[in-house]
Amino acid sequence: MDASDEKLRDFQREKDAAVERADAQELRTFEAEARAERAEDDARGLREKIQQLEYLLEEKQVILAANGKAVQARADRNGGHQLPEEDQPGAVKKFIFAPITIVHTQKHICAIL
Repeated sequence: MDASDEKLRDFQREKDAAVERADAQELRTFEAEARAERAEDDARGLREKIQQLEYLLEEKQVILAANGKAVQARADRNGGHQLPEEDQPGAVKKFIFAPITIVHTQKHICAIL
């Protein structure tokens, strides 16, 4: 009887170990699926962002091309004279705003009231 009881205990230990390994593998699978789903969501968000940026780039390129043509037409009307650097197609326009002091603004508001 002792030998059969010992063999039964060995089988029970093997079964318990197999169940533990299966549970651990199931947990690893669940975690891997969750990571994969998060990665797919991130990839989907990045694809949408890329599409938005491509659309904006195309839109800006169309505007830039139209502005370049308008500047060139203006140069042609001026007898082909070279345009100032700031009017060249694709040039970055610089705007300078005068600072307004808080005291000046407060005086202006009081004058309105």
